[in-house]
Amino acid sequence: MIPDLTPLVGFTYDLGALAAALTMVMLYIDDEVKSQAADKLALWFGDKPAEPKS
Repeated sequence: MIPDLTPLVGFTYDLGALAAALTMVMLYIDDEVKSQAADKLALWFGDKPAEPKS
């Protein structure tokens, strides 16, 4: 990554790079991947979703 010459410019660059990376990841998550993730979570933690805490 580019060294931070000034803190604001460096953080802006980092946020832009992070946004681009998250966008690329989101493009590859389709229904098949979501289904596989749900199956794996059910295997690891059981079928019952966690109850929200109040």
